[in-house]
Formats: sequence, C-alpha cells, structure tokens
Amino acid sequence: MIAPERGWPLWCEFLLLIALTALALGMRFYHLGDSIHMLVDEAHFVLGVNYARLFPDLRLLEPMPTTASFPFLFSYGQALMVDVFGRNLLGLRALSAILGALTVPATYWLGRELFDRPTALIGALVLMSFPPHLHYSRL
Repeated sequence: MIAPERGWPLWCEFLLLIALTALALGMRFYHLGDSIHMLVDEAHFVLGVNYARLFPDLRLLEPMPTTASFPFLFSYGQALMVDVFGRNLLGLRALSAILGALTVPATYWLGRELFDRPTALIGALVLMSFPPHLHYSRL
C-alpha cells in the first residue's frame, strides 16, 4: 500500500471512500425497481438469467444464443441478485447498480495514482453524481 501524503491520514481516506461508495450505492438503488417500468437493456440478459437458473453447469464465458451474444457471466451475477432481491426489475438491475457504484472508488484510486487526492476526489464526486453514468448504471 502506498504511504499516505502528509496532512491526510490513511484511515480518513478509507472513511471517505466508504462514504462515497455508500452514497453512490444509495443514489443508484433509490427507486431502482419501480422508476422505469419496462425492460430497457435487461431484455438480452433475461434469457441468460433463466439459463443460469435452469442449468447449474453453465459455461460462464460461452456466448448467449441471442442477437447480442454476451457471455453468461453477467447474467449469472444477475441470477444471484434475483435470488436475493426477488424476481422483479430490482433483482435484474441490482448487479448493475452495485457495479456502477463500485466505479466511484475505482475512479478515486485511479485519479489518486495518476494525479493527486483533490483531483481524485473531484473525479469521484463527478462520476458519483453524473446523470448519464447514474442512469446507465441503474439499467
């Protein structure tokens, strides 16, 4: 781990990242299942979720047999979220919201390594509340 810069302890940085990630996750989970009442980008992955539920020995990197042939890996994660949150739009969108929220600390760490802490904090705050990123990480 990199030594902290002078004037800002490492535990403060971890608390800041936890708070930013929790806020980003809250923003993405707010009315996640009932704000948009139709399938948007999830339509391709519903087949993969059903496959993951029916076939436990599914090859995760094999492409799905649809026009947009994505691997089953994301659909497997969605199937796990459906088991946790239920068979509804919230279950289908939960993994996307979690991964979208995790890009905020990733952006912070990348900005910290490439530039400095204030730039990293600004980048994480912008990504956390940037409307296109917020919208597409919810679908």
